[in-house]
Amino acid sequence: MAEPLLALASVTRTYPGPPAVTALRDANLTIHGGEMVAIVGPSGSGKSTLLNILGLLDEPTSGVRMLAGVDTSVLSDRDRTALRATRLGFVFQSFHLVPYLDCVANVTLPLTHQGFPRQLRRDLAVTALTTVGLGHRLSARPATLSGGEQQRVAIARAIVHEPALLLCDEPTGNLDSENTEAILDLLRRMVTGSRAVVVVTHESYVRDRADRAVEVVDGHVYG
Repeated sequence: MAEPLLALASVTRTYPGPPAVTALRDANLTIHGGEMVAIVGPSGSGKSTLLNILGLLDEPTSGVRMLAGVDTSVLSDRDRTALRATRLGFVFQSFHLVPYLDCVANVTLPLTHQGFPRQLRRDLAVTALTTVGLGHRLSARPATLSGGEQQRVAIARAIVHEPALLLCDEPTGNLDSENTEAILDLLRRMVTGSRAVVVVTHESYVRDRADRAVEVVDGHVYG
């Protein structure tokens, strides 16, 4: 089997107190390209901590986290940030679009921070927006878009730099059933042999659309 895109080995995350709180306990998890993984569990179970660890937004207290074959514990903060910016994409329940920017400008934001040339940024943004079905709304601003369309822009922004791992935190939480189905179909299409999609959800129908589910209970990870 190919090397996993991301792997956790005996990862624990404890937040200092008083009292100290252990939100993730001895977690083991591997994620490979070509799969869609649902992370499920009750509120307060540790799902958000797990997602933050997967996204290099939080550091393990102990254990090993490998991303793209790299042990992230040996990296400087700057190098971890660079790895996160190039290898990961993020989609959230709240779309986090900049209201005064049009769709293209919103999608180019990650590329701007990475120093891509202006014309290349636009070309890549147009390609990403076309991929999510919004090639006809390039100059639209968020206020003129439906909730489903805004989430499509957010997904385009997350994939514009071709990340290996797409991390989604309740991406359908603000959508009606029709738009939820459309976004889940779109996320499934984002899965390729070299890319995986991880979705944190509390909805059973979202879980059912994944290739496998990882359950988090009291900081323990199963699956």
